[in-house]
Order: sequence, then structure tokens, then C-alpha cells
Amino acid sequence: MPKPGDDTINALREALKFSPDNALLRKHLADVLIGFGRADEAERELRQAIAAAPGDQSLKLSLARVYVQLGRASHAVVILEDLAKYNPAAMTPAARVVFAAALHRTGEAQRAAFQYREAVDADPSAADPALAEQLGTPAQAPAPSETPQREAPLTHLEISASQCHACLQVAGFLRRDGLPLGDRLDVLLIDDSIGEVVCRAQY
Repeated sequence: MPKPGDDTINALREALKFSPDNALLRKHLADVLIGFGRADEAERELRQAIAAAPGDQSLKLSLARVYVQLGRASHAVVILEDLAKYNPAAMTPAARVVFAAALHRTGEAQRAAFQYREAVDADPSAADPALAEQLGTPAQAPAPSETPQREAPLTHLEISASQCHACLQVAGFLRRDGLPLGDRLDVLLIDDSIGEVVCRAQY
């Protein structure tokens, strides 16, 4: 009975007969198989591709992704831990999301959440909402908060009552004369006879 994608898949397999060591073509075939839900066949193709190009880290990442789909998360964890240790540059945000999924399926919730946060902090487009819900973590990194507006500087003045009859007058005089004040003015009106503040206002 024909399977989904048979025509495309068969054409790629025919091409591989003429170039069996073409790892890129074999990876493309594996990606097509994954797309049609044929992960078990994709695994075989990826193993052959890795044998032909053992230094291609993208092939190992694809195989790890397949293992997660096949329910063999512990195999994926081994591959990804190896990549993280010896080829850290290969641990892209997308790779970290796969790693998080694999760790979650093996019961390592803390490590999984850490890898997921690292991934979406680096690239919000790598977010996987379904996985984030399982991990109990935000699907995407929170948007940076707006820089709080700085409060205007406060100009503090102490004015003797003998010099002025009202705080408002003081503020008006100072602003009229163009003195270097902040946007806010704090005025303390002091009673000379007792040396205490009898009025305070801000403008």
C-alpha cells in the first residue's frame, strides 16, 4: 500500500543510487521522511549520512530530533550532550529546544527548563509553545521592559520667612529670573524666630 510522500521519496532514493555517499542529499531525504511522519525510515537514512560525513553536526542534530519523535529521548540526550561538550557552536537555539524536549522526556525537568530558556533568550523565534507549557515556563523570553523615565531633578531651597511672604512667590521669582532649576522645585519656608519649617511646597 502506498505511503504518504512515496513519489518524492522514491525519486530521492533513485538519485542516491547514483551518489550513495552524498550526505546532503541523504539528509534531504531524511527531512522529507520526517515531514511525512516516517521517522523510523529517516533514522536509517541519517545513520548512513553520518557514516559518510561524520563531521557534519547538522546530521547528528537531525538524528537527535528523530530520536525524540521515536520516543528514544535518552539516545537524543547522548548525542546532544556530546555536541554541547565538543562542538558548542553547533548548539544553536533550535538545537537547545530539541535538547530541552529530550531532557524533559527523560525526566530532567530542571535541565530541560534551563535549555529552553537559553534557547528563547537567544532567539525568540525558536520558541515551542507546547513544550514551554509542559515545562511550565514562558513560551518566549519576556519583552525587555521599557526604560523607566528618570524623575526630574529636584531643586531644594530653604527660604527664610523674612525674605518672602509665600512659597509660590519664591518659585515664581526664581523661575522668572531663569535660575538653573530642575523641573521640580522644593521650597521650605523657615520661621526665623523659632528656626523651624512652617511651610513646604513643591512646584
